Amino acid sequence: MRNGKSVPQNWEREKMAGLEWLRAFMKRNRLSLRTPEQTSISRAASFTEVNVKVFFDNLICLTAKYKFEPQDIYNLDETAATAVQKQPKVLAHTGCRTVGQSTSAERESLVTMVAIISASGTAVPTFLVFPRMHFKDHMLHNAPPGSVDGATASGWMNSELFLPVLQHFVKHERTTKEHPKLMILDNDESHTSIAAISYAKENAIILLTLPPHTSHKLQPLDVGVFASFKKLCNTECFDLMADTGRSITIYDVAGLVGRAFPLAFTSRNICSGFWACGIEPLNSGLFN
Repeated sequence: MRNGKSVPQNWEREKMAGLEWLRAFMKRNRLSLRTPEQTSISRAASFTEVNVKVFFDNLICLTAKYKFEPQDIYNLDETAATAVQKQPKVLAHTGCRTVGQSTSAERESLVTMVAIISASGTAVPTFLVFPRMHFKDHMLHNAPPGSVDGATASGWMNSELFLPVLQHFVKHERTTKEHPKLMILDNDESHTSIAAISYAKENAIILLTLPPHTSHKLQPLDVGVFASFKKLCNTECFDLMADTGRSITIYDVAGLVGRAFPLAFTSRNICSGFWACGIEPLNSGLFN
């Protein structure tokens, strides 16, 4: 449809190709259905020399073609900011089997934070996704300055919200075709939509995805920032409960993020994340 091709009416109605297409595709490519064996693909098994080489080959090629500098290289990822804190260890009498401590709730309420950082050590204001069908302005109370919002029924990021995330990025980073930007991100389904990819092309954003199950080694946000951020958020949860004496709701999450964000997303943490992944400065031989 994007390319003006004629498609059956049921494709347009159902928003997907029909069973007749699948049968024809299988026939053309001599494919048949098979029952696969159950196979667990762990991160350790996926972090292989071949996968890492493919990523760095793509990175080297793009860097040579577009002459990217540190301020042109970004990493995008999501993490959960919850209203239920994790319990720290506490002192208790020896032999005491059950030790309790107050939490804001028994079941956590998820708010997704989309973070974007630059290899130059800066961070774009956050994009927060709330578990609501419709967003209310007061949900962003005390969020980091410049933050924007989205809403889904689950609170998870989805492909429809990825376009507003890219628009938020362009608004702050002012991408131009003379100075394109490289966006490194994982290959999650939420990062895949025709509208978002088309928008990225039109606004000179080069999307480079990580190999599956390698973000624990190749994603700067995972390596250098998110652990510190979640620890600080947890501390802020305890402090807020101690100060107010009430449970924490999703309406407090933006404020918790607002206090933890500047402490975790420091230039030192961000730059160390890119360095530890071998992205900036570029070091394709970092992992043995």
